[in-house]
Amino acid sequence: MMSCFMKIFSEVNNIFKVKGQEQKLKDIDITVVNIFMDFQAPYSEVTKSLEGEKYPTMHHVHQWHAKLKRCMIIIPTDCLTRFLEIRGSRGLDEKFQVTLLHKLALFFNPKFRILNALRETERLHVMDMA
Repeated sequence: MMSCFMKIFSEVNNIFKVKGQEQKLKDIDITVVNIFMDFQAPYSEVTKSLEGEKYPTMHHVHQWHAKLKRCMIIIPTDCLTRFLEIRGSRGLDEKFQVTLLHKLALFFNPKFRILNALRETERLHVMDMA
């Protein structure tokens, strides 16, 4: 199955060929682009999920943060994947912080009230605050 990127790249390449300018795309390493596309896919999913205007999202923040953290644990096969793992993890820690408010929202949602997603100390702290 052809990825969305590969389909678009193929179409763009055909346009450049028709114009006799296919050399403009010769330096693009498709493997690197595919690695990056795979790496950023979970971020797109999180963004779409948390930007809901017609439904609450606050109680999902902790869960999405945990999912992205798990995605950061990749087995580096080369310098690029190692770089993505390090930078992605650092960026996640800096830009996507789970606060007490997010944990309280998790607690007040009936589906997640038992707070299985939190460590014992966090769970007790949230229950004390509620």
